[in-house]
Amino acid sequence: MRLWLISQTENDDWDTYDMAVVAAETEEDARVMYPRNGEDIRKLISSRVPPFNPVETFGEWYSRLDKYHHGDWVLDPALITVRYLGRAGRGTQRGVICASFHAG
Repeated sequence: MRLWLISQTENDDWDTYDMAVVAAETEEDARVMYPRNGEDIRKLISSRVPPFNPVETFGEWYSRLDKYHHGDWVLDPALITVRYLGRAGRGTQRGVICASFHAG
């Protein structure tokens, strides 16, 4: 298991996470980890897709899709910076070690 620093600057208002230290095997796994609970953000994206209304255009539907924010974190993995910190101690499980949250 490896330790990674994940961070984002896209969603930087109050009540948001800006970074977290996570334990994951790969950079890709760390990149999709939600700082609150370690959940895969791709699952959050799929749960936030609004239903398509047949009378609207694709552009109208797409503009309603909030693909970048989940209230307190960014959902687009391309906007997340990942930095390798080092090897985790023996027995460390995949998940969030600590996170920085800006409460408002």
